[in-house]
Order: sequence, then structure tokens, then C-alpha cells
Amino acid sequence: MAQKRKARKPLSTDELRKSMSTALRELETIFMDSNIESETRIKAINSLSSLANNYHKLTEKTEVQQKHIPKVHPQLRKKDF
Repeated sequence: MAQKRKARKPLSTDELRKSMSTALRELETIFMDSNIESETRIKAINSLSSLANNYHKLTEKTEVQQKHIPKVHPQLRKKDF
């Protein structure tokens, strides 16, 4: 019987942002390399667009939380996010 993998611990917001930033750079490298097949470059462009959009949403949401939640709930600190 196949052995189950352990579930990975959820990433913190900073870890997720770093991971997404690294992926953005790697996808950009694939897109810019003219020696790579056009089909692969098109897939990289689509992935880059999707990831950039998600990265923007994450950053925007995090900034809003850091600015507004401590005002509403002073017991929460910025490092809690």
C-alpha cells in the first residue's frame, strides 16, 4: 500500500511572498529565453500573468490588514500577520 505524504505546514505570508517572487523570476527567465520553444514560452507567459495577479492580490490584502486591523483590534500586532 502506498505511503501517505505528510501534509506540508502552511506557509506564512512572508514565506509565500518569497516563494511567489522566486517563481516570478524563474517564469520571466523562461519567457525571455528565445531558445525555448514558443509553446513553452506561451505557457510561461500565462503562468506569469496568473502568478503576478495573485502576488498583487496577496500584497494588497496584507497591506490592508496591517494598516486597518490593528486600529480595530489594538491587541493584534503587525507581526501577527
